[in-house]
Amino acid sequence: MMKETEKAPAVSPKPINTTRPIGVTVICVLGFLVSILMLIAGFALAGLSGILESLGLEAMGTSGTGIVFIAISVIFIIIGVACLVAFYLLLKMRKIGMIAVVILGIISIISSIIQFSTNQVVSIVIWLIIIFYLLVKRELFVQ
Repeated sequence: MMKETEKAPAVSPKPINTTRPIGVTVICVLGFLVSILMLIAGFALAGLSGILESLGLEAMGTSGTGIVFIAISVIFIIIGVACLVAFYLLLKMRKIGMIAVVILGIISIISSIIQFSTNQVVSIVIWLIIIFYLLVKRELFVQ
C-alpha cells in the first residue's frame, strides 16, 4: 500500500524511437543539401532580378523580367524552407515528416512527368525509391 506522501510513478508517453535506419539518415542529408541549394537559387534569383532592374533593360523590351524573377525566387525559397522542415521532421523520425516528404516526392514526380525529359527519368526513379523505402519503414515513425 502506498502512503499518502508517496506519489504514483508518472506514466510516460510512448517513447520516441531513438534508432534511426541509415537509409533515413542518408535521405535526410541529401534532402538538406537539395533544400539549401534551392534556398541559394532563390536568393540568387532575387539578386539577379535587382541587377536586371537596375540595368534598366526595360528599354530593350524586357520589362517585367525582374518581377518574374522575384516571383520564381519566392517559390524557390518557400519550397526550400518546406523541404528543410520536412527533412528535419523526418530526421527526428516523426510521422508528419514522413508524410511531408512523401507528398513532396509525389509533387516532384508529377512535376517531372509534366516537363518530361531524359534527366527527369532519373528524378522520378529516385523519388519512387525514396517513397517506397519510407512506406516500408513507416512503422518506425512516431506521432
